[in-house]
Amino acid sequence: MTQSRRPSPLQRRVLIVLAALDEKRPGPVLTRDIERVLERSGEAPVYGPNLRASCRRLEDAGWLRTLRAPNLQLAVELTDAGRAVAQPLLLAEQDRLRAEQRAAEVVVLPLVPAAGLPADGTSATDLDPGATERHNVSGLPWGFCGASRRQHLSAVME
Repeated sequence: MTQSRRPSPLQRRVLIVLAALDEKRPGPVLTRDIERVLERSGEAPVYGPNLRASCRRLEDAGWLRTLRAPNLQLAVELTDAGRAVAQPLLLAEQDRLRAEQRAAEVVVLPLVPAAGLPADGTSATDLDPGATERHNVSGLPWGFCGASRRQHLSAVME
């Protein structure tokens, strides 16, 4: 892989994970740990040989440094060039996650009793002229007037 090519989706995910871990604790990270983190993300399954091959390609590009422990465990760490590539990817991913959380956020609005509305305020009939047809005589939704829906329907049918 040359410097001018974009990283593959797996390589991009590896760079993002390494950048995030590098912010918390700089230093080498075992490829097994990267594999576990990527598995937990739930995006797509990650197979060890594919991950290690991607790490080799990232090392060829100069973005990673591969290290071996005495027990032959493989670990990788970002180079300065790798940090320069990974940091914008991490920021974009964090922005994407924040936007996703905002879109999924549920906000419960408080109920305002009809008596509490100002005289010149907006009511349901101001917003929707047909709203009175869908409400009971008191102007409140069916569930708020104390009578059951069946009683209201029988009164309307008579």
